[in-house]
Amino acid sequence: VVTLFAQPAPMPKEDAFDVKWGTEYKFPRKHIDLGYVGTMEEGFAQMCLRYKKDIIMQGFDTKLKLTKQTKIDIRKMPKSIVSEGFYTFNKKHYWFYSTWIRKEKKERLFAQEVDVVGLRFNGKAIELTKSDKLAGSGFVVKGMYSFDVAGKYKINTSTDSTQLLISYRKAPKERDDTKNKDKLGFFVFNQDLEKVWGKELKMPYTEAKMDNIDYDVDKFGNAYLLAKIYKGNRKEKTKEGEPNYNYEILQISQQSKDIKKIPVTLSDKFINDILITDDLNGNIICAGLYSKNSNGVTVFNWGAGNTPTASDGVFVTRVDTAGDFVDVHKGYYEFPAEVLKQYETERSQKKVDKKENDDKAEAGNLRLRNVMVNEDGSVVVTGEEYYYTVHRSTTTTGSGTTSSRTTYTMHYNDILAMKIGVSGEIDWIHKIPKRQVGSASYIAPFDMSFKLFRSGENFYFIYIDNAKNMKLKPDEYPAMHLANAKGVVVYAKINNEGQLTKGKILDKGAEKIRLDALDFQQVGGKTLINRAQRKGYSKAVLVTEEE
Repeated sequence: VVTLFAQPAPMPKEDAFDVKWGTEYKFPRKHIDLGYVGTMEEGFAQMCLRYKKDIIMQGFDTKLKLTKQTKIDIRKMPKSIVSEGFYTFNKKHYWFYSTWIRKEKKERLFAQEVDVVGLRFNGKAIELTKSDKLAGSGFVVKGMYSFDVAGKYKINTSTDSTQLLISYRKAPKERDDTKNKDKLGFFVFNQDLEKVWGKELKMPYTEAKMDNIDYDVDKFGNAYLLAKIYKGNRKEKTKEGEPNYNYEILQISQQSKDIKKIPVTLSDKFINDILITDDLNGNIICAGLYSKNSNGVTVFNWGAGNTPTASDGVFVTRVDTAGDFVDVHKGYYEFPAEVLKQYETERSQKKVDKKENDDKAEAGNLRLRNVMVNEDGSVVVTGEEYYYTVHRSTTTTGSGTTSSRTTYTMHYNDILAMKIGVSGEIDWIHKIPKRQVGSASYIAPFDMSFKLFRSGENFYFIYIDNAKNMKLKPDEYPAMHLANAKGVVVYAKINNEGQLTKGKILDKGAEKIRLDALDFQQVGGKTLINRAQRKGYSKAVLVTEEE
């Protein structure tokens, strides 16, 4: 078995990606951009929402020319509408939205089919779920002093795209987290959005002892919840410095009235970060980052900033169709020191060398971002170096009045990507260098982090970078890209053989546009669409890798 490590990425031709710009058009004022819906065959519709007023659909042909615009009046619909996103099932496009009817005290989730060609809604909306008041994870701004709760629903699909899981958390009756046990809803639908089964269940632990981390559904329609369970008091570590929690996968099925608990154990390892997904055989893959000692365990606290974290490698385990927890191949895959040293300062490289001698080489501040299972059963795990710093300042006026201010500096740095092959060995591992810095309150700054796409056996990482990093060598440290600065849109491609190529897609500064890499949408195998903005105008852009 040959393991490929990151080498200087060969620079492709400037035309490795074909960039097509549409004609400039006016995006409707006071509307929210819900993104594009459509495909390369049928064309695209730009969806624009103005809460309590209307939805404007702007139609584009495959050459990105604005050909038609329609307006759908939604004033007769409940004013509590919250957009939950667009999804495509069985070649049909749906707008998911939720409502809260105060008089009825009922929450509803709907799916409305969208006709991209005719720029209209097809038929009546499908009511997917109906429940009592739900708890959300954020707010959506609808106007001046007008807010609604958002993030009430989790929407997951099986890897084979045949099953859809909608889950939610009911608003707690008890305000005391030590007494309240969450009641969660799990509803499974087929690819035609026909309900297969659904139920609401009380969780086996109080809210104080249980965090809901991740959700998934397998090809058989079984639902899964990955939960973090605290031991005793809600603290990250014990007095002895050991993790004060463990993880469990809760399996909810149509046939059983009971919740099946599946403990996630790593013998003598400590879990730093963890996600779940399913493979094409119906197994649940549980993967993440581990450390050899408790000093690496993640502690994330907005009030105090990051506690430094360190990960030794990647673990991959599996819940099989019988509900049993087993390792996948070796189970544990340590980060090679030679990869960790790449694109670091000389000082950091020496630290890695020193730790390597003690068998303690680690990836600092790494956060798990994606876990993908390929058709052959191989697994790709990606992480991003992320941390933030807290800045507090106090100002005293002449009258003696003091005021304080807190700001946050967000750091989105290198990407680490690893593929564990069907042989059980590491097929390849790469570090993709970047250094993005921006200020924010509680949300990520514009144009930070990266977007990951898969086309066939190729993986594409799209992000915005400093142009000085285009020909960066492994012994060089990346130049900084400041949030909202000009920058270039970059792709890093890893093919099935593990070969890494990197290049520029377009230059934001030269084009004088505003564009966020996270807004790219995949509309074909190797084709992405996004909306660029310049001087009050918008234009669509399609980027396609040349064959």
